[in-house]
Amino acid sequence: MATTYKRRAPGVWYITECMATPTVNKAIVVRTRRPHPTVHIDEKPILSRFGFTVHDSTARACLDSLTDSSLEKLRESIREGITQGTMRWQPVLDNVQQYCRQRDHRIGQQDVLKIGTAATAILLEDCLPGAFDLQDHLDRVMRRELTVESLFEAIDWPYIRELMALHWVRILVTFIPQLAHLCKEVSDIFKSSAMTKLRLRPRRSIMQLLGTNADHSTETQGMKRALLDFEQQMGLDEKTMDNNLIFMERGDGASIAAIWRIKKCLAAHPSHYKAFRNRVRPGPEIWHTRWTQLNAIASNFYGPAAATNPSSLSKSATVAGAKRPANLKKVDFFPTSRSMQLFFEARVFDCWR
Repeated sequence: MATTYKRRAPGVWYITECMATPTVNKAIVVRTRRPHPTVHIDEKPILSRFGFTVHDSTARACLDSLTDSSLEKLRESIREGITQGTMRWQPVLDNVQQYCRQRDHRIGQQDVLKIGTAATAILLEDCLPGAFDLQDHLDRVMRRELTVESLFEAIDWPYIRELMALHWVRILVTFIPQLAHLCKEVSDIFKSSAMTKLRLRPRRSIMQLLGTNADHSTETQGMKRALLDFEQQMGLDEKTMDNNLIFMERGDGASIAAIWRIKKCLAAHPSHYKAFRNRVRPGPEIWHTRWTQLNAIASNFYGPAAATNPSSLSKSATVAGAKRPANLKKVDFFPTSRSMQLFFEARVFDCWR
């Protein structure tokens, strides 16, 4: 379009170029970035009129239509699941932040950190019949069937010992070239039915994004408002959830702690819905659980930076040339986990030696 203006109206083009063009010693300079030849915003509306592109308003209307239809399908799936006595979907939520800088500085304006909560609904698959029975869950809680002793007895210790022994063999055949031909056999044993307990089938999770809100998920009142908002988007109100079914929300450690506080504050309410009794937390997400365990191991077993004890992780880090975490209570997950795996394999290989 700039070429068209230059050809059709050379006089106007010359005047505007004299006003907008940077010069050095009266010579026109064409910048590599942001060159002075004007590019008008009228180009997109004109092209959309001819059908060569899609206008912004059309694209937004299409996205809004897709969102509404997807949420309606989500609500329909939830209603069908409730009629069949199961809860098919569960939301995974977390706090989100966006730092908004004020480019136009005026009195009373300053940079703002906007905080909210986002959630994604995930389809639950391969669930057994009766898995979401609320009354059965409450009966088990009242009978206090879950104790430290029952947890200890539920662990399959022979399986743990056999699995650990197999890892020792894996390290040996991996680092000894003469035993490389046994790697496939060891891998097959790991994949056998005896060693793969409760193995999930390969699949792609079906997800549906939910609208964000401006509530603080780390605060008790904020988490309550955020949960009610996400439930409303999924078509779950007090009447719909009065069906003796469990509804699970998942998140990180801070989110789970906030849900615990909600249930503690509302425990005396007779309604299961208003007391949040039918909201059962399955625990923090797997990654957050592993990270918490990694922080505990680092805090307890790294020791001082100049440790001489060969059993300390700091001594192993010094020998291996690995970086010691700066903050043992909040370590970087992947570097620390890879370092600990290296220390473990080195120690096992040393025992074999």
